[in-house]
Amino acid sequence: MKSFSTGDLSRKIGDVTHAASQAPISITQHNKPRYVMMSVEAFQLLNPRRVYSVNNTPPEIADWLVPQLEAFARGEGEYEK
Repeated sequence: MKSFSTGDLSRKIGDVTHAASQAPISITQHNKPRYVMMSVEAFQLLNPRRVYSVNNTPPEIADWLVPQLEAFARGEGEYEK
């Protein structure tokens, strides 16, 4: 996940929002992650009230999820305990 400081947010708003439109980013304050910024589309995918089985996952979610899972399986994803 890309990270930007709160100073970056105020000085480089265009760069920060462009990065957030591509993938969720973290905003740090005093070198600690404090906030997450993402597109509305990415946020809507997080809606916990929607539950799908493999057979009924909408294509737009599957198209986003499958590459993420494949990257994670290759060891490219991050996992925090």
